[in-house]
Amino acid sequence: MKLFNTGNKKADKKEYTWLFYSREGEVLLNTKTFCLPLKEQIIIEKSREFFNDPDPCYIHRSAVTNRLYFELEKTAQKLLLEEKVAIDALPGDISVYLELPENAEFLLLS
Repeated sequence: MKLFNTGNKKADKKEYTWLFYSREGEVLLNTKTFCLPLKEQIIIEKSREFFNDPDPCYIHRSAVTNRLYFELEKTAQKLLLEEKVAIDALPGDISVYLELPENAEFLLLS
């Protein structure tokens, strides 16, 4: 139980570790939420949607990627996976937003 806010946003917030596995159980990707590989096409689509900008500048690109990461973080908070789950069984934003290895079949959040 957290009794007070330390003032350090990074220390006060849990950042999830995303572990993507192959069918054989090999770890294909082990990363934190804000380092997940986002699909370039999604960044461009969201830049058009949010800013009407089909060729996002650094500021728009940063705003879009941060928003997508926060959406993924909210999804992680809802899932709180205790065991490996098939990627096909997860909410659509995970497989749609992320550039995953072709043979990634399962996800474990910790």
